[in-house]
Amino acid sequence: MKHMTLPTDISTEHATNTQHLRHTGRLVGLDLARAIAIFGMFWAHVSPWEEHTGLAYVLNELPSGRSALLFALLAGISLAILTGRNIPYSGTDMLVAKLRIVGRAIGLFAIAALLELLEHPIAIILGFYALWFLIGLFFVRKTAKFLLIFGFASAVIGSTTAIILQTLAFHFSVVGGYAANELMMSGFVTGMYPGLSYLPVVIVGMGIGRLELRTVKQQLRWLIAGVLLASISYATSWGLTAIQPPVTPPLDQAQPLTAQQEASSLRDYYSTQLDIIDQLLPKTTTLTTEEFWQLMSAMDTSSLSTTTDIAEETHLTFSTAQFITAEAHSNTPFEILGGIGVGIAIVMACMMLTQIPLAQFLLRPVIAAGAMPLTIYSAHIVAFAMTGEYFSYAGLAGVFWLVLPALVFAPLWLWKFKRGPLEWLLYRLSAAIARA
Repeated sequence: MKHMTLPTDISTEHATNTQHLRHTGRLVGLDLARAIAIFGMFWAHVSPWEEHTGLAYVLNELPSGRSALLFALLAGISLAILTGRNIPYSGTDMLVAKLRIVGRAIGLFAIAALLELLEHPIAIILGFYALWFLIGLFFVRKTAKFLLIFGFASAVIGSTTAIILQTLAFHFSVVGGYAANELMMSGFVTGMYPGLSYLPVVIVGMGIGRLELRTVKQQLRWLIAGVLLASISYATSWGLTAIQPPVTPPLDQAQPLTAQQEASSLRDYYSTQLDIIDQLLPKTTTLTTEEFWQLMSAMDTSSLSTTTDIAEETHLTFSTAQFITAEAHSNTPFEILGGIGVGIAIVMACMMLTQIPLAQFLLRPVIAAGAMPLTIYSAHIVAFAMTGEYFSYAGLAGVFWLVLPALVFAPLWLWKFKRGPLEWLLYRLSAAIARA
């Protein structure tokens, strides 16, 4: 069988039948944005403060959920870059790019599976990331206009549909499962990062990646648009939540749980929630890590958390709060659109900032960490697994001991090598699959 010859750099070819040239060169602003997403996840996973009110609570929750949405947005931008940036590839070049994306997805699935074997409390995003890459292949030939319109529209429709299907799934105990069933349910509906909610973010990212954004003026326009989108989404959610009357359970249902308010510690609260899950699910049900944390999150806003005898729950109900909140991982239209706005603003700010030579020089360690995101992300999972519960109770010190090694290791490694360790493995795997 004749092997396909890979171009030395398919991103440097001139586009045909157009007066524009394809953009080339690494966008260090995206590396800075990736670092922000990774360090935001560090912060969210450590949760340095336990306060539930005031400034400490706001700072504690600030990156929660938004970091994952920024990751999804950057995944879409990466797909656009891998398939031609502002001018999509065609012919053999597009075929090679698609095969490389498939190779990356396979590698991400494998790494996610290995990380899931470790003992840690974190919902691994890499498997979902791989799924987004594969689904994104269906959109690589679309224009920026189509991707942006479709992405924003599906962000509203998809996230609303996800909430409805999640409630139905948990009510009828259609969670867990095996093989293809588990992949479809967890990947699109019940997982921590359900595709119905997060794939629109990826598609919007692909649209951003197809745009002409080489000038500061263009970047500033999108930064302002992102800030406005986030502000409108969060303000609308806050306003609707403020006028939402308190929910009074019907008399024929048991009284609502008050464990969250009465528990003296987070451990006590989760212990109570675990008892509820034990009543809710059949004894033979198998939950993945992502489904477990998605269920824990859904219980705070759905009717399933309002009874102490969930096993005997017979009423399928939807609450307005399920659709209007913007809390992290609620997967509502307001959370998704707000997260997209924040992500766009961060990406544009990073691209503008890195055009300043002094800023780029001072931020080199951070940019280096963002240039090897898979390695840094995976390393922090391993750190959680190796240290037991240290990072869960370490506070700010825990964030420090995750960020500092990344800022030291990344620039030293990239001083000697072109790619991070895991990034190199993905590169070799994707190149091998493209040549097959």
